[in-house]
Amino acid sequence: RSSSGEIATPTKVGGITDPFSSYSSIVDIATVEDMTGCGAYKQAYIKAWQDADAGTEGSAANADDLDVGIVNIAPQIINVITYVSKEIRKQTPLQYLSKVQEGAVIALKKKIAADMISGNGSTAIFGIYNAVDKDSDSMIQTVDVSAIDDKTLRNIIFAYGGNDNCFGGDGVVLFLNKTDLIAFGDVRSSTTLQPVYEIIPDGTNPNTGIIKDGGLSVKYCINANCTALSANATAANAKTMIVGDPKNYKLGLFGDYEISGSEDYKFAEGLLAVRGEVTVGGNVIKGNGFVVVKKVAANPSQACQLAPKTVKPNCSAKK
Repeated sequence: RSSSGEIATPTKVGGITDPFSSYSSIVDIATVEDMTGCGAYKQAYIKAWQDADAGTEGSAANADDLDVGIVNIAPQIINVITYVSKEIRKQTPLQYLSKVQEGAVIALKKKIAADMISGNGSTAIFGIYNAVDKDSDSMIQTVDVSAIDDKTLRNIIFAYGGNDNCFGGDGVVLFLNKTDLIAFGDVRSSTTLQPVYEIIPDGTNPNTGIIKDGGLSVKYCINANCTALSANATAANAKTMIVGDPKNYKLGLFGDYEISGSEDYKFAEGLLAVRGEVTVGGNVIKGNGFVVVKKVAANPSQACQLAPKTVKPNCSAKK
C-alpha cells in the first residue's frame, strides 16, 4: 500500500506556467536602431521652420534661418545575473534553463521599459519625462491636469501636435498607469450616469487597447512606471501620463542582447550563472514629440464638482 510507504510513488511534472507579462509594450513599438560599433550617437531634429515675411520689390528679403537642434543618445549598460543549480539541466521535460534564459531577456526589457519613461540620462537612458537635447532644451511639452474627468482625454490628446493639426491619428498612444486607466473607466456622465469612456483591451496583448470618448478613439499602453495621476499619494507637479507617437522615441542598440552561462564562478556550490546584458541608449528625437501630463492642485470649484456626494469639501470660494 502506498500509505505504508511500501510502494514508491512516481513524481510527475506538469510544465512551467508563465506569469503575466511584466514589461510594457513601449519597448516594442518605439523606433529601434542598430548602433553597434558606435561610441555615441547624435540625431538632428528641426525645432522650427523659417518664417516668411512681406517683401518689397528691389529690396533684399528678410533672413530667417532654420532652427536645428541635436539630440544625444549615449550607451548605457543594463545587465542581470541569476544563479541556478546545475541539476536543473537534468529536468529536461521542463526546460528550466531555457526559462531562466528567457527570464533574463524579460528582465532587460522590463528595465528598458522603466527607463524609457523616467530615465535620468546620466545613470540610465533619457526617459520621456526627462528628455533634453544637447543644449538642455526640453524635448517634451506639458499639460496641467488636476483630476481625471469627462474632459480629460480630449484635453490631453489635443494638446499634442502643432496649432494647425490634430493629435496625429493612428500613431498616437496614451501611456498610463493601470490605476489611471481604471479612473477613466470610473468617470460617469453627470446627466445619464453612463460611463463617459469606453475601454477596449486588445485580446492578443492585454497591455494595450483602445479608449474611446464619443468619436475620439485613442490607443493606450499600460506602463507601471508612469506615475498615477489619480493616486492620492501623487504630489502636485508630478509627471504622470504621456501622449505621443512612440516612433518619436529612438532606442539604440549598441549590440545584441547577450545571454550567456558559466559553470566556473559558482563551481564549488554546484551553481550555474546565467547572465543577461545589453547596451542601449535612448532619447526623444522630435521636438515636443510627447505631451506629458503634469498633476496640479484642483481649485476649490473643481474640488466641489469632482468630490463624491458623501464628501463635503470647502466650497466657500466664489465661482
